[in-house]
Amino acid sequence: MMPRQDPRPVNLSLRHFRFPPNAILSISHRVTGVLLVATLLGWLVWLNLVMFEPSRLPSHQAWLLSGAGKVFLSLFWLALAFHWLAGLRHLLIEFCLNKRLTAFIRSESAVWLLLGLWFTLSLFALLRIW
Repeated sequence: MMPRQDPRPVNLSLRHFRFPPNAILSISHRVTGVLLVATLLGWLVWLNLVMFEPSRLPSHQAWLLSGAGKVFLSLFWLALAFHWLAGLRHLLIEFCLNKRLTAFIRSESAVWLLLGLWFTLSLFALLRIW
């Protein structure tokens, strides 16, 4: 086998790439979708326990008011708000007929506006939970 003579990197690392905000938003949208599916399974298990053992409802409610329950609720509402806003942005890009509006929605400033809106919604949700 001949040794390599070109200066190209052999092993690429994702940390060396600088992704645009739109790519980070898209990846985060997928990650929150997976997180929502996982929390949905948790909600279904909780609903199953409550439906078949109604006498244990106070203990389940106490768990939701505990630290772990609040973290679970916080992650769920943060992921849901972000996923909903990012999905709405994707739908607007897909079905918007106005070219100028589509160009704005695809821009980096729209991503920062979306993140600001998500941060505001998240702050209200976290203040309500904690």
